[in-house]
Parts: sequence; C-alpha cells; structure tokens
Amino acid sequence: MGQDLACAYMKIDKTAIVDAKAEISPEVEIGPYSIIEPDVIIGEGTVIHPHVVIRKNTIIGKKCEVYSGAVLGGEPQDTKFKGERSYLKIGDGTVIRESVTAHRASGEETETVIGSNCMLMATTHVAHNCKVGDRVVMANLATLGGFVRSAKERSSEALPERINS
Repeated sequence: MGQDLACAYMKIDKTAIVDAKAEISPEVEIGPYSIIEPDVIIGEGTVIHPHVVIRKNTIIGKKCEVYSGAVLGGEPQDTKFKGERSYLKIGDGTVIRESVTAHRASGEETETVIGSNCMLMATTHVAHNCKVGDRVVMANLATLGGFVRSAKERSSEALPERINS
C-alpha cells in the first residue's frame, strides 16, 4: 500500500510513505509526511496525524488517534536487544498525543502493550516490555521504564465498601 494508493475508503496524504507490507484498514486517515513501515497493522477508523512514524511490528487498534511527532514501535533501548522479532500492541480507542514514544519489547516474540481507551499525553514514553492496562492516562512527560506493569481501571463496585463511602 505505497503512497500511490488512492483508495476511496482510505485517506492517505500523498506525502505519506506507507510500506506495501503494512495492513491499513478501511476508514484510516494518514496525514502528511507520516511514515508507516512494513508489518504494521492499523485498525479501522484510526487517525494518524502529520509527521508520525510507526515502525515495524506495531499493531494499532480501531478508532485510535496518533498526533504529530509520535514514534511508535521503535527498537527497545535495552542492551540485551539483538534485533529479535518483537511487537508493540495498542488497544482500541487509545489517544496518543504529540511526541509520544513507545518501544517494542526486548526478547523474541515478546510484546509491549498499551491497553484500550488510554490517553498518553504529550512527550510520554512507554519502554520495552511494559504492560499498560485499559483506561490508563499518562500525564505529560510521564515515563515508564522497561517491564513496568500498570493495573486496569477498577470500577468502584470492585472496591471494599469502606473505600466507596
């Protein structure tokens, strides 16, 4: 699906570079000067703003929004990483604001995961092998080092009664 692709159901700017091995779902928008590498999957209804880089082995769910300057799926900053195949997976409905970075995992066939309905505000970072739960909000400049786990949001019904009062 190179930059010459002009499908009626996709809106890919003519200056975007989209590798032929990327899987781009219908109704995806890709803004000017964005780069989508091979073996990337982008779910239906996702919007990629201008100047975004999505590196290989990144999977983005449906109805996400990725803002300018974000770099997703870069190689992990881990001295143990030797180029093995690993992934970055992002759930549905997640918003990734300006200049966010999120790296693939370190280790063969391992993954970094960002859950569904999250918001990663400007300049946040999710390092290799992190697992970010659903509905997590990371404020500006927040950083998760390698192998960090965050809990899923729990409803108030799941908390002990003394906390709910």
